[in-house]
Amino acid sequence: MSAAPGAALSDTCPAGGGMAARIRGHDWAATPLGPLPSWPSTLRSALDLCLSAAFPTAVYWGPDLRLFYNDAWAPIPAERHPWALGRPAVEVWSDIWEVVGPQFRHVLETGEGFSTFEQMLPIRRGGRVQETFWNYSLTPIRGEDGTVTGVLNQGHEITDQVHATRRQAFRLDLERRLRDIGEPDDVIATAQALLGEHLGANRVGYGEVDAGALRYFTTTNNWTDGTVPPRHGTHDLEAFGPEILGALRRGETLVIDDVRADPRTAMPRAVAAFAAIETASVVTSTLLKNGRMQAALYVHAREPRSWARGDVALVEEVAERIWSAVERANAEAALRTSEERYRSLVEATAAIVWDAPASGAFEEPQPHWSAFTGQSWDELKGHGFLDAIHPEDRDRVADLWARAVETRSPYEAEYRLRRRDGAYRHMLARAVPIPDKSGAVGSWIGSHTDVHDLRVAEAELRRLNETLETQVDNRTAELLKAEEALRQAQKMEAIGQLTGGVAHDFNNLLTVVTGSLDIARRSLAAGDEARTQRLIDNALKGAQRAAALTQRLLAFSRRQPLAPRAVDVNELVTSMGADLLARTLGEAIHLETDAALDLWPAVADPNQLENAILNLAVNGRDAMAERAEARLTIRTANREIDAGIAAAAGIAPGRYVEIAVSDTGAGIPPEAMTRIFEPFYTTKEQGKGTGLGLPTVFGFMKQSGGTVLIDSVVGSGTTVKLLLPVAETKPAAVPVARQGLAQGVAEDVRRADGGPLTVLVVEDQEAVGDLAEAVLVDAGYRVLRAPDGPRALAILADPAGAEVGLLFSDVVMPGGMSGLDLAREVGRRRPDLPVLLTTGYAHASLGLHGDASRGAEYPVLDKPYRRYDLLAKVRDVLGDQAAPARSWRSTG
Repeated sequence: MSAAPGAALSDTCPAGGGMAARIRGHDWAATPLGPLPSWPSTLRSALDLCLSAAFPTAVYWGPDLRLFYNDAWAPIPAERHPWALGRPAVEVWSDIWEVVGPQFRHVLETGEGFSTFEQMLPIRRGGRVQETFWNYSLTPIRGEDGTVTGVLNQGHEITDQVHATRRQAFRLDLERRLRDIGEPDDVIATAQALLGEHLGANRVGYGEVDAGALRYFTTTNNWTDGTVPPRHGTHDLEAFGPEILGALRRGETLVIDDVRADPRTAMPRAVAAFAAIETASVVTSTLLKNGRMQAALYVHAREPRSWARGDVALVEEVAERIWSAVERANAEAALRTSEERYRSLVEATAAIVWDAPASGAFEEPQPHWSAFTGQSWDELKGHGFLDAIHPEDRDRVADLWARAVETRSPYEAEYRLRRRDGAYRHMLARAVPIPDKSGAVGSWIGSHTDVHDLRVAEAELRRLNETLETQVDNRTAELLKAEEALRQAQKMEAIGQLTGGVAHDFNNLLTVVTGSLDIARRSLAAGDEARTQRLIDNALKGAQRAAALTQRLLAFSRRQPLAPRAVDVNELVTSMGADLLARTLGEAIHLETDAALDLWPAVADPNQLENAILNLAVNGRDAMAERAEARLTIRTANREIDAGIAAAAGIAPGRYVEIAVSDTGAGIPPEAMTRIFEPFYTTKEQGKGTGLGLPTVFGFMKQSGGTVLIDSVVGSGTTVKLLLPVAETKPAAVPVARQGLAQGVAEDVRRADGGPLTVLVVEDQEAVGDLAEAVLVDAGYRVLRAPDGPRALAILADPAGAEVGLLFSDVVMPGGMSGLDLAREVGRRRPDLPVLLTTGYAHASLGLHGDASRGAEYPVLDKPYRRYDLLAKVRDVLGDQAAPARSWRSTG
């Protein structure tokens, strides 16, 4: 919906502000958006919200996401404002489109909002790329038709907050890392590395300045990131120019973003000095102590860089921290020798403090030990302390103590020590050797720490964890059991619906068959041949519909075997159009075909594909029954299916052949579209549909690796698209559509030697066997009968069985021998005897796959079959073994 003629932005958004004025004054007629009064109401509403918001807000509109924003958002694009107004997003944010582009596409394609926090965006500002951080959200804007036509963006920059947080974390980490370092060189190396990594610098160095000339800077172990060489040794600061040296001597912090552009370093001498050390930007913090420059900390970058105030302050802070830490480390090093005995005692943790001579055998009373264990001096002296240790730990502790004494290495052991009340407590014992003036071990200082409560708590925690795992496993098992019960219930419900629908349709069909035959019998008795013929025709039609229903059930269940091969879809559709489709649609419906040039070959079972197309044509014909203009169009095309469409359709991405069948019928109501593939669901009138047509087509397409897509508009018509995978080989020629299976079947056959050919019919159902015998005898064959496999083998073993030229057997029979077993046994005894099997079951469920012509073990004739089906199949199996002869009927 467009805005009313003459509408202005001020009518939509009365709020003032510079951006509102800029939008009103912009020449929009020269843009794809067109004049402002023609803008859709959705866009005007979005701009109303945007310009009225106090929070930074922007609107991206249209296919190329043209940008609008309010005054609070204007500082975000920096120097791109106001140029960015009305520009496509990819032009405005070309430097960060690799990051934000996929986020916008996600919102446009899925209709889902997007938000992110602390998103790093490398934005170009002031001619340089800067690392910035943002919190922002992207919200879809939908038009009147519900499609996403724009994106609402709100957010703000948090670069300073992120840097402040990181600096604080850096300070805490620096404090923690420097706390326990005693050597001055280690303090300097650690601080330099941490600062360089935090700032992303190329080189960091700390050093001292000579006390005389105050111009020579000495550094011994500066840090680099590997892209520039280190600068060890003593360097003359005067090489960088008098202004630099003067600033450093005054204790100023030197901050240079670009040595070539800064007037203090622009002279050739300074530029050459910085180029020699591969430095284009620098921060140097000078340390003045007692009014004199004594040390400095520098940070170098190879490329020009804008140094944030917080980063400069951090360099100054680290310089002071290094100075203090180095001073402290030097003081600690000076005191370390005199405090060695005291420091060792502190490190041993004085829970139970004791000392022992170099031999490790106690020579003096130990008050703390005796107070805890209750041992007297007489019990403790020498190695008597071992008696207070738990018997299970005693030998181990004795070995550890003896090894420490022998190797003069620190001692540590954990064991159970008896308290004076008789209870054993877990104790952690530590001891260190104390050297005498000669460097040899003069004595031992040790301590025992009670860790009993800690070990008890750890054991309880382990027990709780084990119990928790058991509870989780039990709960998981219960959940899986409940899910399985639910699946079984759903399965039984689906089976109930399926069997109910099958029973309903079969009852209707059997009513036609049995009723027609019953009345036909009465009419036959009355001599009314015309009426009898009509009733028999009705019974045959009912039986044919029942057979079609079973075939659709097999196809729907995907148990019907397929014989996929490379198919020329254009040739198949052409061969169908002249006969099958034209006769199916009738003269009232105009049939059009639109074949794509250079159509790829498809992988499919051509017979099943023909049935699927015919099914869709019948659906289209029925949908156009009441239409004045009835036209059915079949189009073919090559299609490349990308990952997004493939995922939605449930197929693999790649190349497909599309067959689109379109009608000009009434269309499918929206409420029916959600159920269109449900079995037994139909929108046709009673008796005009089984509800298995589209489900059967869907099952066939899924079984073939493709899918079905439906597009329907009520009142205009429906298009059903079949997508089939592309074949890797060229298709064989498609046979011309069948003109009638009975044509060409000889009514009269003999063996090649002139005698009538004998067929052994093995069928446990007498009525079915009678039918087969009648058809075969009527066609000139001699027939022998057997009710099961063992009887058939007996006949074949009889001399009369030598005349049998074909075995025709049911598959499922009583007696413990199936038709497949019989065929294999006959093949073992008489490998030259042709075999034809018949069944009403799905082939796969009986171990039958395809047909003999497709590499299967034996040919199969599906039940129910008509006269011409049986005779045609027999002729196919016999090939040249039978020749025309006069009719001959067996009485056996």
